[in-house]
Amino acid sequence: MNRLLRRERRGALLVECIVAAGVLTTAVGIVATIIVQQGRLAVATRHERLVLEELSNQLDRLTLLPPDEAAAALEHLAPSPRLVDALDQPRLVGLLRDDADGSRIELGLEWSDGPGRERRRALVGWLIAQGDSPASPQGESP
Repeated sequence: MNRLLRRERRGALLVECIVAAGVLTTAVGIVATIIVQQGRLAVATRHERLVLEELSNQLDRLTLLPPDEAAAALEHLAPSPRLVDALDQPRLVGLLRDDADGSRIELGLEWSDGPGRERRRALVGWLIAQGDSPASPQGESP
C-alpha cells in the first residue's frame, strides 16, 4: 500500500507544457521583431551615408567653381546614378546665396523612404572669393 501512495512523477504536467510553449512563443516573437527593426535601421543608415557622400561630393565640386560658373552648374544638378539606384525618387536641389555672410551654396537632397516618409538632408559650403586661396594642407592660420 505504501508503494501506491508514494508514486514518483517523472513527467511534466500539461499546464507546465502550455506555459513553456507560451514563453517560447513570446521570446521568438520579440527576437523576430528586433531582427526586422535592425534590418530597417541598417537600410536607413546606408541611405543616410549615400546621401551625405553625394552632397559632400557635389558641394566640393561646386565650391571650387567661380560664383558665376557655380550658379550655372546649380541649374543642371542631378543625383549620381548610384544614388538613383539606391534611393526612391531622389531630388537634388541647390541654391546660391550672396549676403553679408558671403557667397555660399546650400545643397539639399530629398528622397522618399516609404509612403508618406519624405527625408531631407542639406549641406552648406562657402565659395572662395577670386582673390582668396584655399587653406594650405599644413593648416596655417593667418
